[in-house]
Amino acid sequence: MAALLLAAPAMAQGILRGTTDDDVITRIGRTSGDAQRNVTPTGRRADPTQQIGQPDNFGDATTASGARAQRRTARRSAAQRPAQQNFRSLERPRNTAVPNPAADQIVAPGLLTPRPARPTRRVVDDPYAPLGLRLGPGLVFPTLEAQAGYDSNPARAASGTTRKGSPVVRVEGGFTARSDWARHEIGGELRGSYSRYTSLPSSDRPEATARLTGRYDIGRDTALDGELRGRLDSQTPGSTNLTGAAQGRPLTYQYGGSAGVTQRFNRLALSLRGSIDRSEFQDARDATGNTISQKDRQFTQYGLRLRAGYEVTPGVTPFAEVAADTRSYDLKTDATGFRRSSNGLQARVGTSFEVTRTLTGEVLAGYGLRRFDDQRLRDLRGPVVEAALNWSMSPLTTLRLRGTTEFEETTLAGSSGSITRRLSLDVSHAFLRNLVLNAGANFSRADFNGISRKDDTVRTTLGLDYGLSRNIVLRGSFQREQTRSNAPGNNVSSNLWLFGARLQF
Repeated sequence: MAALLLAAPAMAQGILRGTTDDDVITRIGRTSGDAQRNVTPTGRRADPTQQIGQPDNFGDATTASGARAQRRTARRSAAQRPAQQNFRSLERPRNTAVPNPAADQIVAPGLLTPRPARPTRRVVDDPYAPLGLRLGPGLVFPTLEAQAGYDSNPARAASGTTRKGSPVVRVEGGFTARSDWARHEIGGELRGSYSRYTSLPSSDRPEATARLTGRYDIGRDTALDGELRGRLDSQTPGSTNLTGAAQGRPLTYQYGGSAGVTQRFNRLALSLRGSIDRSEFQDARDATGNTISQKDRQFTQYGLRLRAGYEVTPGVTPFAEVAADTRSYDLKTDATGFRRSSNGLQARVGTSFEVTRTLTGEVLAGYGLRRFDDQRLRDLRGPVVEAALNWSMSPLTTLRLRGTTEFEETTLAGSSGSITRRLSLDVSHAFLRNLVLNAGANFSRADFNGISRKDDTVRTTLGLDYGLSRNIVLRGSFQREQTRSNAPGNNVSSNLWLFGARLQF
């Protein structure tokens, strides 16, 4: 009873603070233990004035060994009380609604409600990477680059012919952008460059690419996505599909768009996408100034693709897809009298994978067929393989592997087109955080159907980037390109050196 009276204030204070019944019981135990320190092993209270070894008021004798046992018991109880108190202090309060600072949460009966997230700064791992500029709901990363160097064969003239090298000045600019919304997404990029050959102005050429992508989340399992794209490039006089009489670099234009919808059913995802692409070619001129029309090469392609994928694990998603397209030429027949409009069909299976966080990619294989309106042109058919692999071998080294198969158009008489296979390997290694070596090798083979021609092209690159700050990078690169063909007069080689600086934000 005395212990309960001593513990009553603690109980009242604990109730006001929201202390649990277990904590109160612990305190009662502590108070009771203090009151029982003068209790003998027999359970009778000892006389404080009684000496060890003398009989107590009840006539019992307490031995020295019993007194020692009593003191050991008291010491063990005192030693266990702090541990017990600490253990109970870690227990979550039951049936209460009080703050729990250790967990930084508001704890309610049967419910955990996190506090509002504190604003955090964006973390950039690379101290020399650009931070971007805030523009509305997203970030924009603009760049401007200027380089100068030497090209040993700007016109890509064939071996055995007169070749003339030239100094070159190249200016490039553009930006990439992306949104940072919680839902939906929009992004894009724009790149443009101009190369000026001081000793061979006829080889001057522009290049540009543009892309705008977006995704609209209708619900948790349904999303719409779309893309607009465009590309500006030029042809070399020695190009396979450009007549040898053409001079300079006629421009080419490719532009189009696609739209699709993706629906998820738990781990199963179905997507349907349609696309329209347009290819146009600028007329060329010969040495006398006469126009060489290329309108017979212009066509529009309409495509449709259906894909089904099933997520086996968070890192592995096998899929199957079927794609069909139609290529419709502006002119019914080309300059050689062939009707080149065609229909294509491809069926492929593959999987995306994530072996580890450092090894990801996608691989697919199947079969493709393209049938032409002109019965004299043999069908293009054969296996198609595509692969993409990204491997972060270490924090300093990254490897990227790409492989594609494409059915490409041609103007060669008697050939329905070429099956072109490309394989590229790129390696990036950082000697220092601001000193990065980039090396790459690209191989492609164009096998022309209906004739015996084969063209092999090998392109190797080596570059070094030195970052002075987040905004300024010094760059140097070397590129060698070599084409070997079994058709006489079509072997081409060139070397290109460039040095300059890049301004980025």
